[in-house]
Amino acid sequence: TVVRFLWLGIEHLLTGYDHLAFLALLLVGALRGASAAPRAAGLAVLRVVTAFTLAHSVTLGLAAAGVLRLPAAPVELAIAATIVATALGLLLRRTWVPGWRLAFAIGLV
Repeated sequence: TVVRFLWLGIEHLLTGYDHLAFLALLLVGALRGASAAPRAAGLAVLRVVTAFTLAHSVTLGLAAAGVLRLPAAPVELAIAATIVATALGLLLRRTWVPGWRLAFAIGLV
């Protein structure tokens, strides 16, 4: 069962273009904020991806268990808004670094 859910999670992430777009933006920010050292950049990326994945797993688990039920339209709008807000933050503020806290918060959406 654990392997099946792990596989479903990987499939969910890789087939969701919104997930990939958001993670790509977060990774750009994480790499921008990391020092030139490859280890620091790698740790920044690992923190961002892990935070997003953990938060999203919590939300998906609550939804699968029937604890959390939200209408799809507002959730989809919120997801699109987070992508746009993150992109604007990266474009407008050269020093803005969307770190693991932001990744976790938006992963809950």
